Amino acid sequence: MQKILILNFTRMGDLIETTSLFKRIKLVYPESHVTLAVVPQFYEICEFFDFIDEIKIFDMDNILSDMQNDDFQFNYETFKKFENILKEFTDESYEIVFNLTHDIASSYFMYILNSKKFVGFSRNREDNLITLGEYLKFFSAVAKLRKASCINLVDIYEKLFGENIPFRLNNLAYKGEIFLNTERKKDAKENVEAFFKDNKISESNKVVSFAIGASSPLKKWKKENFAELGKLLLEYDKNIKILILGAKYDEEGGQFIKNYLDDYFKKKSICNKNNNNQNDNKYESMYESSKNFNNHDCDIDGDINGDAEIINNPYDYSRDYNFYNSVIDLTGKTTVAELVNFVQKSSLLITNDTGTMHIGVAVKTDVVVVYTGQAGFYETGPYRENQILILPDIPCFPCDFQTNCANYLCGEYIKPKDVFEIIKLKFENRLDKNNIENLNFNKIVPMISKFDSKGYIDYLPLKDLKLTVDDFKLKVFKLSMESCLANIAALPLDKKDINSFINCYNSIDGIFMRDIERLKKLLDKLVILCEEAMNYCNLLIKLSLGKQIDNSKYNNLKNFNNINNNNNEENNINNLNNTNEKNNINNANNTNQANNIDALDNTIYFNKSTDKKNKAIELFNNLEDIDNSLLFDSLTYDELIVLNIMHRFAKASSLSYDMFGITLERLKSFSRSKLFLKTYKKFIDVFLNEIKLKFK
Repeated sequence: MQKILILNFTRMGDLIETTSLFKRIKLVYPESHVTLAVVPQFYEICEFFDFIDEIKIFDMDNILSDMQNDDFQFNYETFKKFENILKEFTDESYEIVFNLTHDIASSYFMYILNSKKFVGFSRNREDNLITLGEYLKFFSAVAKLRKASCINLVDIYEKLFGENIPFRLNNLAYKGEIFLNTERKKDAKENVEAFFKDNKISESNKVVSFAIGASSPLKKWKKENFAELGKLLLEYDKNIKILILGAKYDEEGGQFIKNYLDDYFKKKSICNKNNNNQNDNKYESMYESSKNFNNHDCDIDGDINGDAEIINNPYDYSRDYNFYNSVIDLTGKTTVAELVNFVQKSSLLITNDTGTMHIGVAVKTDVVVVYTGQAGFYETGPYRENQILILPDIPCFPCDFQTNCANYLCGEYIKPKDVFEIIKLKFENRLDKNNIENLNFNKIVPMISKFDSKGYIDYLPLKDLKLTVDDFKLKVFKLSMESCLANIAALPLDKKDINSFINCYNSIDGIFMRDIERLKKLLDKLVILCEEAMNYCNLLIKLSLGKQIDNSKYNNLKNFNNINNNNNEENNINNLNNTNEKNNINNANNTNQANNIDALDNTIYFNKSTDKKNKAIELFNNLEDIDNSLLFDSLTYDELIVLNIMHRFAKASSLSYDMFGITLERLKSFSRSKLFLKTYKKFIDVFLNEIKLKFK
C-alpha cells in the first residue's frame, strides 16, 4: 500500500481547490493511504473531503510562538518539543509527498521528510527554494506577474500529479472537479434544515446568499453595494430570501445590510398604507395624510437611517410586503459545516473572491462573483461551467499583492444595478450575449466559465469587445502553456478554442497586427538564444566527459547561428505585406543580427594550452550571458518574463553538484524554454490566420 502525504497549510479556498488532486491520486492508486496535513483553523472544512484517509493538524503558529517566547534561541527543550511535533511525520516513509505551501517552514518540512518522490516546494542544500513540477514553476512565476496569470489553481493542483489515470477508468472522459460531501456532516445538515423550517423558508422561495467577506479589503465589494443589490432583488421577486454570510469580522457589514433593507421596506410599507388610506378617504387632503404619518414624505430612496419614528410604527409591514424574515444576517453565527450547508441550499450565491465562493462551486450552487483589487479571475475563478464573473473594465485590474491602492475605482465601476440586471437574466434563463448587449454595460465585463478542449477551465466575455493585443496575447499564452506543460510536449491547438475566443470580439485595435509582428520577431530572436545556449551545454557535457574541444566546434556554432539569423530574417519579412512595416522590421532585424554576431565574435576559442577548468568557466559565463539576454529582451512582455522566471526556477532547482549533472539540467532548461517560445509563436500564427479571415 502506497503512503502519500499532502502538505497544505494555506487558506480554506486553496484547500477546497485541491480536492480534484485527491480524486486523481485515488484513481491512480486506489489502494493508497492518503494523509492530509493542515493548520488547525481550517481543519473543519477538511471533514467534507472524500478520498482522504487521514487528516493531521500541523500547528505552526504554536511552534513559532514557543520559539518567539525563547527569543528564537534554541535550547534542548525547545528542540525536543519541535522534534516531537514532527515525529509523527518524520517516522513514516512515504511513496510521494506533495507540498502545496510555498513558505519557508513547509519547504524545510519537505526537506527533512523521508520520501521516494517529492512534488511541490522544497529546499536544497544551498537553502534555495526549489519548485518540483512544471505547473508549480508556472504558478510561482505568475504570482509575481498577476496580469500573466491564465491557468486556474485547480488545474495547476490537479495536474501536478503527472501519472495518467488508468485507461480502464476512461481517461479520455475524465475531467477535474472540486467537491464537498455534505453527507459527511449530517448534524450540520439537519441544523440548517431545521433553521429553514423555523424561519418559514420553503421550497417555493429563491434563497440568495451574499458572501460579503474576503481576505483583503481591496477584494471586498462595498457593503452599501450589497445592500442596494438586496433591495433590487426583493423588489423584483417577493419570494426571494436573502442570507448574509460571513465570518466574525464581517458582522458590522452584515448588520448594516440587514438594517438598510429592514428600514427601507418598513418605510415602503408605511407609504403603501398611507396611499391606501388616501384611496379610502377621497376627501382627506395630502396635508392631513402626511401629518398622520409624522410628516414623513415617504421618499424611500432618501436617507432611511435613523428614521426611528417610522421603524417603531406599530403597523405590520410584513403583511403588505411578505417581508417576514426576507433578510437574515448569519455573519459570525455559523460553523464552517453549517456554512457549507447554507450555501448548498441556496439558489444563488453572490460573492467576492473568497473561500465561500469555492464552497458554492463545490456543492453545485450557481455563483455570481464580483472581482476587484488583487482578485485574479483566471487563477481563482469558479471551477465549474456556466458560472458568472463580473470584472471591472479598467487597465490596472488585477493589481499586485503588494499594491496599496489609494483610488479604488475598480470597486466603484461595478454598480448594483448592473449586477442585478445580470442576475435577473440568469433567473429568467435569458443570459446570453444578445441580451447582455442590450443592457449596454460601459464599465464592467461580464464573463462566463467554460471548459476548453483540453479540459482546462476558461472564462469568456459575455459581451462583444474590441480585441486588444493584451487580451490576444494572454489567451494564446494560456493555450500554449496548457500544451507545453503536459509532460513538456507541445500538444496541437484545437480550432474550437480559436473560434470560441474570436467570436467574443467584434473588431481589433488599429495597431494590433504591427504589435504582434514585433512580438513574433522577438520570439524568433529568443529561440536563437536558446539554441546557442544548448550548443554551449553540449560542449560542456563533452568537456565533463573528458572529450577534446577544438576551434572547429566554435566555427560550426558560429555558422549555425548566422544561417538561423538569415533564415529568420527572411521568413519574417516574407510574412509582411506593408512596405513601411517591411522597412521597420528590416532595420530591427539588422540590429538583432549584429547583436548576435557580436556575441559570437566575443566567444573564447579554446586551444590545447587552455586547461579544463578555464574552459568550463568560459562556457558557463557564456550561458550566464545568454540568461541575461533572455531576460532583458523580454522585459516589455509579461508572459515572456514568466517564461524567464520559470527558466531561472529550473536553474535554481538543480539537484546535481557535478559538472555533467548541472550541465544536463541547464540543457533541459534551455530546451524547455525553446519549446515554450516556439509553441507560443506557432499558436500566434494559427490564431492570426483566423483573425485575418474574420476582420478583413
